[in-house]
Amino acid sequence: MTTTEEFAHRFINATAAGDLETVAAMYAPDAVIAINVMPRPLGPDAGLAVLAELHERAASVRYEVLEVIPTEQGYVQRHILHVVVPARGEQAEQALAVPACLVVRVEEDRITRLDEYLDSAQVAPLFGG
Repeated sequence: MTTTEEFAHRFINATAAGDLETVAAMYAPDAVIAINVMPRPLGPDAGLAVLAELHERAASVRYEVLEVIPTEQGYVQRHILHVVVPARGEQAEQALAVPACLVVRVEEDRITRLDEYLDSAQVAPLFGG
């Protein structure tokens, strides 16, 4: 059996690497992915599409995990999302450091709900804002 910390570590490493296969395997089939900068919660396929888009737009993605706090239903993770946005047109390359938090529910070693909270203004350069 995997510890909460090992599970969280495996998930965030797969996310940082853009390993969609591993991330998909960690989601329950009916998982809900709610990202505060998105207009509505997503299912696993749409969540994977957002992750793929992140990796397409970024020159690099890294998560600096500050802490993982096990809970009765899963875990809470505080981290800093480090993303390098490549130069586009007249816009120079940008290095972003975005504080973020995940609240993750896990049942039978699968994520059933993931809520991600980050500052929309700080990630806007990644999505053309």
